Amino acid sequence: MTEAIRLNPQDGKSYYVRGSAYRATLKYDRAIEDFRAVLAFAPTLRDMAHNNLALVYEKLGDDAQALAEYDQAIALNPDAEWLRKNRAALLRKIEKRKHNNP
Repeated sequence: MTEAIRLNPQDGKSYYVRGSAYRATLKYDRAIEDFRAVLAFAPTLRDMAHNNLALVYEKLGDDAQALAEYDQAIALNPDAEWLRKNRAALLRKIEKRKHNNP
């Protein structure tokens, strides 16, 4: 994917694929960069990019930013039940942590 991006630096789909690979290999800073590029270059993938950003921020422990990313994804695709489920799962995790650490 890096070569594809070098040849076409505005190919949002390549950034999405590479960002997903970075997320899977725990290279979160690089994943964030690539998913931000998706937002700039691939309008049809913006909801999925925000979802992936939310997942990365969850892993980094930044619940507030993760929720903000889920909110943006839902605003772009309000009919996507899977986005609402991901956001609800994070809210349950936050609530559980509050009860476990009063």
